[in-house]
Amino acid sequence: MKVLLLGNGKDNPLKNLLLKHNCEVIETSLPLLSENVKKMKVDFLVSYCYQHIIKRDVLALFDKGKAINLHISLLPYNRGSYPNLWSFLEKTPSGVSIYCIDEGIDTGDVLYQEEMFFDIENETLASSHDKLSKRIIDLFEANIDDILNCRVKPAKQLGTSTSHKVKDRENYNCLLTKGWDTPVKDIWGKAL
Repeated sequence: MKVLLLGNGKDNPLKNLLLKHNCEVIETSLPLLSENVKKMKVDFLVSYCYQHIIKRDVLALFDKGKAINLHISLLPYNRGSYPNLWSFLEKTPSGVSIYCIDEGIDTGDVLYQEEMFFDIENETLASSHDKLSKRIIDLFEANIDDILNCRVKPAKQLGTSTSHKVKDRENYNCLLTKGWDTPVKDIWGKAL
């Protein structure tokens, strides 16, 4: 199987998992153009930490369930940018989600999801981010065969959604006194 792996240009931990499952992997962090994707002749698209919106004409090249994203939030909470930050600022549930990409931002049907709980007193933004990142990779690895072979029945996202853009963070930068090493207790519920 030929997989288009989208990321942020850094070492993508999914690459080795896909290679272990005999996938040919094409990696990019650049915005996608449908004509380029057509030339690649890929079977599946996997996105993780990708910074660009995937347009309708690109998504149309993939059968249902063959374009997925890994997101470190418990969707529908914290769609968009900095999901980990917002879960603490707004006291919304934390977790990870693997879902089918659609035309919205983090709005597709969910394949796998897991809620996670953190010790607010002893966690930092960085340490909680690391735990979420590790868990999403582990969840993908545990289910990679079913995902790649479309043996998972997608489920609609349920509940009240929240979403954020990159610029939404600007109003709260003053709270991040130690950057991503800021203790979670220092920002807990401050956006309410």
